[in-house]
Amino acid sequence: MSDVMYLRAALLDRFDGGEGGGMAGSNASSPGGGQPGTSGGAPVGQESAPAAGEQAERTPEQRAADFRALISGEYKDEYTKETQSLINRRFRETKGLQEQLSAHQGLIDLLSSRYGVEDGDVSKLQAAIEADDALWQEKAEEAGMDLATYKRVQQMEAENRRLRAEQQRSLQDQLARQTMSRWAEQERELKGLYPTFDLRGEMSNPAFVAMLRAGAPMRNVFEAVHMDEIKRGLIQAVQKDTQKAVTDHIRARGARPSEGGGGSAGVSVSEDVHKLTRQQREELARRAERGETITLCK
Repeated sequence: MSDVMYLRAALLDRFDGGEGGGMAGSNASSPGGGQPGTSGGAPVGQESAPAAGEQAERTPEQRAADFRALISGEYKDEYTKETQSLINRRFRETKGLQEQLSAHQGLIDLLSSRYGVEDGDVSKLQAAIEADDALWQEKAEEAGMDLATYKRVQQMEAENRRLRAEQQRSLQDQLARQTMSRWAEQERELKGLYPTFDLRGEMSNPAFVAMLRAGAPMRNVFEAVHMDEIKRGLIQAVQKDTQKAVTDHIRARGARPSEGGGGSAGVSVSEDVHKLTRQQREELARRAERGETITLCK
């Protein structure tokens, strides 16, 4: 299932500053329940590629059917939780607007009484205020303008404020869409590097969410959060590659290491195995060929 709902919740937090919906979770462990950089013991980058045609494009009807099956089946709880979170957010926003309107209602009633607007129609009230020349005359004189010019200037300034507010909302929407697209692309790239990467699991980690919302690239965030696990995975992968290189070299020469023959000595490699050069690995292979026992250490 796409992680778009989890991304959207983080995105709403980033631009609104609200509480993150759909991010609650009791598990902040490494993604997929495994170690980053490995998948069933496979080292980083060695996960088998999907079979040809597995990612074939599906029709909108098929995708819609798949989505309905997911939200009513395996992911029903997550979908319900996320939907409820969005409903709660919108309810809070609506409640805030209602409280703001209630706070202004007294002023609206007072002005409606002053200008004879009995039904409380705000558009009628606005027209009555704009037509009240006595209200504008003093301000027009202070500004050094005639009444008609002053009222026209005030109307233009009000329209400019409205347009700026609309532009700001449009810009925020555009930034949100761009961020969502960037996160989705970064998620795909991360899954290519770390096949066990699970964005939904990571979104339960407050540190991951905080850095992502701050604008850090998803890969940097993931590697910072899981640095120790990634290092362990790399060491294990290098050890496995080195051991395989030694074994392959011996087999290629048709030789067999000695089972403790006379005079053969063991060799312990104590330096960082992932820093071994190709020449060093070949030297280890030659020594193993002569019957020496090679022991690799972390």
